[in-house]
Amino acid sequence: MKPVLILSAMLFCIGLYGVLTVKNSFRLFVSVELSIIATFMTLCTFAFCGNDQLHGRLFLLIVMFIYLCQLLIGFGLVIKLKDNRTIQNGISNQAWED
Repeated sequence: MKPVLILSAMLFCIGLYGVLTVKNSFRLFVSVELSIIATFMTLCTFAFCGNDQLHGRLFLLIVMFIYLCQLLIGFGLVIKLKDNRTIQNGISNQAWED
């Protein structure tokens, strides 16, 4: 249990450092995702090491569902921003026109 918690703390610190220092929107999004994954690892560790594993697993499923919704919304926003930027700059994207 201790190595997993140390790894998740390190990942969270890397993500936090990225959020505080990065100016690129995509890298900022990746840093936030890294912090969320670290939090998710901690929740998984505590869910499977507790006495009442059924409630821990149910809580884990709820957190996974919320994380999936957040991930889909974030990727949708990144794609929408990229599409708006290519339209404003007049750049045609040949890969999407097929």
